[in-house]
Amino acid sequence: LKDWWLGSKTVHILLTGKTGVGKSSLVNSLVGDEVASEGHDLDPETMIVSPFKTQINGVEITVWDSPGLQDGTGNEGKYIEKMKRQEYDLVLYCCSMTDTRFGDDDAAAMVKLTNAFGKTFWENAVIVLTFANR
Repeated sequence: LKDWWLGSKTVHILLTGKTGVGKSSLVNSLVGDEVASEGHDLDPETMIVSPFKTQINGVEITVWDSPGLQDGTGNEGKYIEKMKRQEYDLVLYCCSMTDTRFGDDDAAAMVKLTNAFGKTFWENAVIVLTFANR
């Protein structure tokens, strides 16, 4: 990882996606500690964009947890504006593996992210399937 990043001091990773898809659980797995509060249903748990730091092989990693999109609160614009305050090296767009189809709500969330960040937002993005243990 260190050689790959060629001397960058910190790698910034944004986790985003719909409400209830396990973003905070993934933050905890990536950081290796229970640092992010996890929801246990579809009600929004994360209300602010929050950084959590760790080190892997001498590389500082900041994992940014974000509020869920398409949560029915009408606050997505505010959430996205807060996400835009930081530049990210990697974006993990989380989808629940238990969903049987890519739905309109995921498509709407992706359109909003694209409109806010531009098409280049997806150049360093990975779709992550969560809840594989269910």
